[in-house]
Amino acid sequence: MNKTLYKKYIDSMKRVELERTQPKIEAPILLVDGLNLFIRSFCVVPTMNKMGIHTGGVYGSLMSIKYAINTFNPSRAIVIFDGRGGSARRRKMYPDYKAGRKGLKGLNRTVEWESEEAEEKSCISQLNRFIEYLTCLPVTSVNVDNIEADDAIAYICQSIYPNNKKVIMSTDKDFYQLTNEKTYIWSPTKKKIITENTISTEWGVLSKNFTLYRAIEGDASDNIPGIPGFGLKTFLKLFGELLSEDKQYSYNEILEFAENKRGSKKGYDTLLERKEEYIRNYNLMQLYDVDISGLAKTQLLDLLKNKKIPIVNQLLIRRMLLEDKLYSQIKNFNNWYVSYQTLTGNAILFNKQLSS
Repeated sequence: MNKTLYKKYIDSMKRVELERTQPKIEAPILLVDGLNLFIRSFCVVPTMNKMGIHTGGVYGSLMSIKYAINTFNPSRAIVIFDGRGGSARRRKMYPDYKAGRKGLKGLNRTVEWESEEAEEKSCISQLNRFIEYLTCLPVTSVNVDNIEADDAIAYICQSIYPNNKKVIMSTDKDFYQLTNEKTYIWSPTKKKIITENTISTEWGVLSKNFTLYRAIEGDASDNIPGIPGFGLKTFLKLFGELLSEDKQYSYNEILEFAENKRGSKKGYDTLLERKEEYIRNYNLMQLYDVDISGLAKTQLLDLLKNKKIPIVNQLLIRRMLLEDKLYSQIKNFNNWYVSYQTLTGNAILFNKQLSS
């Protein structure tokens, strides 16, 4: 390391130590929707290594997490992935749930692949490599069999860290329903913080009632069809009177309201005719009362409360970057590394508390 870089590194470390000793607003817990982050990076980040091999999935994911850490200075970072068999419960409820997805083929928009098989092989390889990098960083990587990342994140927010500030890093609108005074969303594509006030202002519904609208709209990305003839404007026009109150409503209350208005407007009759689909959609999409087993809850609690947090392994990261021929892409490794120092300090403290 040359003298200039060394001085910058020491100055950065001093700033980190100074900031750590100063009174400050509660730092949030960063919850990263892992597959959402990786697939987005794989699709749009064009980065190639020196050998001309696409590495955008790994590089983009690592840089996006670093950006979020610099932005929010979190007390802890947790990256959550779908567990094996995670979609089984929803597929039992609706067999076509997530049907028709491309899988891992045809995702990337920046590379001309030799074949779909080559693209799929690269995607899987980069995802596995990204997870390996996470083991070298002061983050907790989480996946629990038979539950999806959405359910795990919702349970973490509501039952494991209900009183902590939390920022969910994802582009998935399903998380909008979780926003409150302690939980907000970070959209890494829009570089925008989404709060409960954002939902109320932009969508015209309270975040705690957002799923009532989403159940009508459906979710094409998960192959959940909406109720024909409905959109946000129609929904608000029909149910605005009810939803103007500061209260969380159930789908039963929406349907009861529609029943009382039956015959007055076509929309109410349409919803009542399709109420089974509406109820199904709501149950597929709601995250307020996640249906996960006691074993899954215990595993999540154990991973987050009783397992040590990895400490930055600088030597191993350097070796992996050299192996992947990515060293020139992360042009200032020392600044990149310094981004994790506060998290490292928090991890060391957490691990000491576990050992005591």
